[in-house]
Amino acid sequence: KNAPVNPSSQERMYSLDGYEDYAYIDPNRKIDHGQVGVDWENTQVDEMVKEAKAGAAGKEALDLFENAAVGAKLRNTNKVGGERFKEMDHFVAVVKTPRISVSMPTTKSLLTPSPNGDAAQMTAFNVDSCVVNVHHRYLDLTKQMKPETVVYVKLFRRFLEAIFKHILHEDFSKVQLFYMTTMRHNDSVAHIDDGKLHFNALVFEQQSISDPVTGQIIGGQRPWIYWLQRASTLLETEPTGMYDPEVRKRFKQYMETFGASNIRV
Repeated sequence: KNAPVNPSSQERMYSLDGYEDYAYIDPNRKIDHGQVGVDWENTQVDEMVKEAKAGAAGKEALDLFENAAVGAKLRNTNKVGGERFKEMDHFVAVVKTPRISVSMPTTKSLLTPSPNGDAAQMTAFNVDSCVVNVHHRYLDLTKQMKPETVVYVKLFRRFLEAIFKHILHEDFSKVQLFYMTTMRHNDSVAHIDDGKLHFNALVFEQQSISDPVTGQIIGGQRPWIYWLQRASTLLETEPTGMYDPEVRKRFKQYMETFGASNIRV
């Protein structure tokens, strides 16, 4: 005879598959000296076991379980409604992974003082008729762009203009550049703000895909395809970028005419 440690399935309204539903209790077992003087070969097991059913407080069952040295476990079992899980599969449906949404501050917000009175974090410049917003940590002591920064910004500007003008056939006047840490955030590479397409010149510099001395692009066609796709994503054209047969055709013509290393605007 066995003692149930779970409520009946009718009370539960779901199956007990995967759970322990009975426990063997020897009422004569003692914690201090154990079972003594029992002829197990000639004694029926049924005679040694007393059926135990937990009442509202489970007192009778707890007393019997003390003899089996599992009273504490049963008390914990009662606290969780009689559940003693044998597999972790039971928890799969209730485990949730937290989702964290990270929003990058807009370029416009960084160009103006914060509501707390902090100074603007970016300063606007004009390089070859293109607006360039530079974070203050990348300015020199006189709050001006560093010479090496200007070189990469000019090169990046010409590079994007070639993509917009010759390959995408889009208006380049909507393009603005900015120069700041990416923070491992997608929008800090390229994003739309106030109807303008913003591209991070620092990313272009850190990719090491250009030679600031010769003004050439290094790395073959891959840099062109990467920034072409970035621009197409912001433009929300369908098909996007190189998935458009006409764009692929113009890209191939440009590569055959000027090569992947040269920028022509």
